[in-house]
Amino acid sequence: ILEDVLYYPDVPYNLLSVRRMQQAGLRITFNEEGIEISKNGKMVMYGKPMDNLITIDFKVNVKRIGNRNSQIHNAIINNYELWHKRLGHIGKAKFLELKDKQMVDNIEYIEKVIPTNNLCETCINCK
Repeated sequence: ILEDVLYYPDVPYNLLSVRRMQQAGLRITFNEEGIEISKNGKMVMYGKPMDNLITIDFKVNVKRIGNRNSQIHNAIINNYELWHKRLGHIGKAKFLELKDKQMVDNIEYIEKVIPTNNLCETCINCK
């Protein structure tokens, strides 16, 4: 739905701009229960209040460029890198432990793509 978005790796949350959503042709409706986001009369997202924020659960669609398998591979690596940072820069063993204990979802292929060497700049600088 949204293209040409900004990525800030040091921000711990994903933020959406109401104005950018409007520019993308989305209709945003705020009510007591939260927020509804629709396009062409069809609801595409909704959010619920949590503390002073509205949270939205959604999945990201990767734009198809090139080979589908390489896209999936890159998306999984990016997902691992994101969760590595979100979970306090945990290592491969701890990440796989979370997977084995079924504490994380949707990471069926993660074991095949977790980097064997630590390329995280923060982890390298802290060692």
